[in-house]
Amino acid sequence: MDPAKVAGKIVVCQRGVTARVNKSLAVQQAGGVGMVLFNNPDSSLNADFHFVPTVHVSLADGMAIKAYAATAGATATINQATIIYNVAAPFTASFSSRGPLRAGNGDLLKPDLIAPGQDILAGVAPPGNSGRLFDLYSGTSMSSPHVADSRHF
Repeated sequence: MDPAKVAGKIVVCQRGVTARVNKSLAVQQAGGVGMVLFNNPDSSLNADFHFVPTVHVSLADGMAIKAYAATAGATATINQATIIYNVAAPFTASFSSRGPLRAGNGDLLKPDLIAPGQDILAGVAPPGNSGRLFDLYSGTSMSSPHVADSRHF
């Protein structure tokens, strides 16, 4: 990236080829102060530990932002995240099981239980995690502790 064009700016990047966090590192190294990362078709929205404040958006939103960014006098701000505790999660992860189950001739609705399991902040071993003590992981290993009943162990 050309520091003369990026320094002090929020950069619009499309997802793909290079790791998402490496894109934000390139923005930081060129003096950028933020990044809007927009998806390719059929990509999920993910949480990552970026090097500059970053927001992930859909392909349609990203194309609209990119078009706006090309206009004279375009401005952007990335606000600090607001955590809301009293609202249900907006969706079930794309990799989660869904029913009805074919094995039961379509008569079994699955899953019986779901729990948060996408982009969960978890303690990790620093080797293999860029030296971090915490990282964002997804999957059954992340969701099961949310619903495990310790009285049965």
